[in-house]
Order: sequence, then structure tokens, then C-alpha cells
Amino acid sequence: MVPLCDKLFDSDALVLDTPVYWYGPSAQLKAFIDRWYAFLHPRYIHKMKGKKVVLVAPLEESDTSAARPLVNMVKKSLDYLGAKLHAKLIVSVGIKGAVKKYREVMEQAYRIGLKLKR
Repeated sequence: MVPLCDKLFDSDALVLDTPVYWYGPSAQLKAFIDRWYAFLHPRYIHKMKGKKVVLVAPLEESDTSAARPLVNMVKKSLDYLGAKLHAKLIVSVGIKGAVKKYREVMEQAYRIGLKLKR
């Protein structure tokens, strides 16, 4: 995790991407977030302040509100560390790669990327 932390601290922004599983993140993203407790150490606490974070979360359900618990968990975790949920892209799609057919979603992702550059 240490090499990853160095890259995270050096970055201007972070994109978290996870499918929505049972109203929450994948085990991999959850384990990553759980390790953020180390950022509370006085030596690191300032390193997340003001960091822009984008959450990308595809889900199979047609009702994207099923991602609300995930969004809340990520937002509260970021708020606690002083980072900001800059944008979120919640997409209802059930087949791998199908999101590429949704032009408006791809355009929204592009606009989010442009906003991150500023």
C-alpha cells in the first residue's frame, strides 16, 4: 500500500471505480478505503485535504438510487479526510462494454475529465 499511497498523495485527483454489489462497493475498493484509516496519522492527515475524487459506479439495476448507500459511504469517508467528491457517474448497465453505446454517458465522463483538469 505504501507505493500506492505515494502516488495517491502526489496526485491532484483520484478516480474510484467499482461496480455496485449489494448496494456497496466491491471488496477490493472497500479494502482500499478501509486502509485509509492510516491517513489519520498526523504525518498524513493533510495529504488528502482538498483532493478531488470522482466516483464511477456501474450497476445492473435500472434504478440508480440503489447506488445511494455506496455514494454516501464514499462521500462521508472523503469528508472525514478533507477530500471532496468532485463528481459521480452512476450508470445502469448490465452487460460488460455496453456503456460504450450510451453516448450521453460517455460525454458526461468526458466532461468530468475536463473539469478535473481545471
